[in-house]
Amino acid sequence: MKQTLTLTAGSSNKFWSVETTGCDVTVRYGRNGTKGVSKTTRFATPAEAEAAAVKQRDAKIAKGYEPVDAGAGVGGHPGGRRSDRERSER
Repeated sequence: MKQTLTLTAGSSNKFWSVETTGCDVTVRYGRNGTKGVSKTTRFATPAEAEAAAVKQRDAKIAKGYEPVDAGAGVGGHPGGRRSDRERSER
């Protein structure tokens, strides 16, 4: 599983991504347009890793983060930034 979410509500302009590789879950987060911070956690089984990633992803979605289309830049935009027009359309 690999998924990136973004939050651009109010003054927030940040991303959060999760990727599972075998028993490892890597979470990366930060402000759009930056590399962010990365943390990897190892689980006993791939199934536990996947379950943990899904739980974390669902918690972020509940806080208002939105999924980013595959192939888009961090935050869904090249360079991770939205134009003024895109921000006003939200």
